[in-house]
Order: sequence, then C-alpha cells, then structure tokens
Amino acid sequence: MDKRIKELRHNLRLLVRELDLLKLDYTRKGYTTSQLHFLIELKLKGVLNQNQIADSLGLNKSSISRLVTQLQKQGLITVLDDDEDKRVKQIGLTDEGSKIAEKIERRANDQVVNIVNFLDENEMESVLNGLDIYLQAMLQARILANISLQRICKEDENGINLIIRKYSAGQTTFNGLENLCKLDAKKKQSYFTVKEGDKVIGGGGITLETQKDAAIVYFCLKNKYQSAYIEKCLLDKLQKQAKKSAYSTLRVRKDMIYNQEVFLDNGFVKEKDYFVKKFS
Repeated sequence: MDKRIKELRHNLRLLVRELDLLKLDYTRKGYTTSQLHFLIELKLKGVLNQNQIADSLGLNKSSISRLVTQLQKQGLITVLDDDEDKRVKQIGLTDEGSKIAEKIERRANDQVVNIVNFLDENEMESVLNGLDIYLQAMLQARILANISLQRICKEDENGINLIIRKYSAGQTTFNGLENLCKLDAKKKQSYFTVKEGDKVIGGGGITLETQKDAAIVYFCLKNKYQSAYIEKCLLDKLQKQAKKSAYSTLRVRKDMIYNQEVFLDNGFVKEKDYFVKKFS
C-alpha cells in the first residue's frame, strides 16, 4: 500500500477520534450523531422536506423516516403537510429543537476557534483548501459508486423518455423517443441510460448524420445528478462508442449541455451553435 495512503488513513482515524470526543457531551444526553446532524441541518437551512434532508445528509428515505419519528416524539421537530402536495411533509424545528441546535452550533464554533488559534493565515488557507479537495473527491466517489451506464433496454425506455422531455433543453424535437430500443439495434445509432441502482436518472445517445460524422441527439440527467462527475462519465461513454464506430467527428448543440467545461476539457471546440470533437 502506498505510504501516503497509510498516512492519510492514520490522520483520518485521529481526526475522527477527536471529533468523537468533542461530541460526547451531546451523545451522553441521549442524542445520536444522526439526530444531531438532522437538527443542525434544519437550523442552518430552515424548513425542509424529507427528500431535501435525505440529499443533504446522504441518508436513505427509511433512515430519514426513522429520524423524523424519533425527533418528533422528543418534541424537537414539527411535521406539517405541504400546501401544494399533501404527500410531501415539511419539517421544521420546535423551540426546544432550535435551542438544542443553537447550543450545538455554539459549542462546535468554540471548539473550532480553539483549534484554529494554533494556525497562522497560510496554514488556515491550506487546511480549508485541503478539506475542500478531499470532500469533493469523497462526494465524487460516493455518487459514482452506485452509478452505472449501459445500453438502453426496453424496460428503461419509458424512464429515459420522461427524463428527456423534462430535463433536456431544446432536445424534445428528437424523432424516435418511443422506439429507442429499435433504433439502438441499428448500426448507425447508439443509446445509453445512466442508472442509480435500478432507477433511470439520465442518458445519452448518438446517431450518424453523414457517412463519418455523428451527433449527440440527447444528453440529459435529472436535476439532482447534473454534476460534472456524472456528465463526464456519460460523455466518455458516448466518445468511446463514437471511436468504436470509427466516426470522424462528434458534435452536440450548445443548448443540450449543462456544463460546457466538461466538453471543453474533453477536447471539444466551439463551432457556431455546436461543440465539435474530431477523432484522429
């Protein structure tokens, strides 16, 4: 194992151990770490629904449901029906929940101040930059761990159709949405889905326009998954397919793109209303 990996793991263990010691005051009072994070999230962001909290804390819906039940019984949160959709529950802090969250925040701030007093400005900047880089890498790894890309199949056709219509700008004029599997069977067209587990979250497709020139005819992801990490994976898949098919160029309309940097970083260049990549 790389010496740097061992050193990083060692330092992370020490960090986690110290953080565990710092939160003992709260866990001794009967609150779990997840409950504390839940309360702090509401304190920082205000009223949220269960899906928003699940996304923020990186927990599944069943875990969030358990936390809601626990905290509601303790009188720390309120749960109300959404005005527009009764299936959605809006969750906020009670006065008691707000007091506890404030105490946690004050103590946490005091602990951080006591630690950073030992750092000068340059060291503080290095710590912030290092943590940001590491956290972004952790997020990328967590997202991609459950993501898969595969050729479209019949059972995914409805899911990708809905996503194309809802989340793609200027792409719904593409002919053939209802028959992607049949089109995919043709040599000159290739369509893919992006899935989280068994759930379709996006996709991309390419088709031949001239003898050697291909175009991306849809490139879309649900809002929650519109990150440079997943977009890059999807674009890589389409580029590999284009190369495998011996296409000379691959182009995509600008209005189909969420993040232009992903395409520019992968060798695409701007040409009027398109981004184009030429394969040698």
